[in-house]
Amino acid sequence: MNKNTITNFTAINGGIIGLGFILSYLLVHLLKGSLHTEDDFSQYLNILIMVAGIIFFTRKYRATEAPTYFPYWKAFQVGFFLAIFGAIIGKFFLFIYYQYISEDALFNLMKLTEKNFYMMNDIAGRELYSDAVIAEELQSLTPFNIALSGILSNTIFGAIVSFITAAVFKVKSKSSDPFAKSMAEIDNSESSEN
Repeated sequence: MNKNTITNFTAINGGIIGLGFILSYLLVHLLKGSLHTEDDFSQYLNILIMVAGIIFFTRKYRATEAPTYFPYWKAFQVGFFLAIFGAIIGKFFLFIYYQYISEDALFNLMKLTEKNFYMMNDIAGRELYSDAVIAEELQSLTPFNIALSGILSNTIFGAIVSFITAAVFKVKSKSSDPFAKSMAEIDNSESSEN
């Protein structure tokens, strides 16, 4: 259970999670004509894809690479790396989508963001966000900034999910057999050396 194995495993399977994100974006684009309409459900699909992917692939890693000893931090590391790789691939596609495929989606996002700012002002009963602040925020909505913030938010969400799944999927040792415990300790010492 060395770092190279974890990196390779999570890069490949994080790529599968990223492809799931891409498919959800394309599905919404085909059904709605663009992302960021009033009833865009891609964000909910992406949450489901992220959670299901982290759970499935962490279990898969545990079953294939670390069946006797899978400590909490290794389980967290697998889930976290899955989230990072999936986010990078999914948000890279989103960057390309905004930049080259559908400029309408970026305009829709700006309109939706502006509407949400004014709605927050209405709910608060006072001006929380001035027109100048709103205009400045809308200017910052570039494809690069959206992709970068998406990578960050998906990584943070993936870390939260990974904390939870690591607690569930960790394995101390399945056997009270002294030989099995010794082998688990050897696995642990080899993984800490790498």
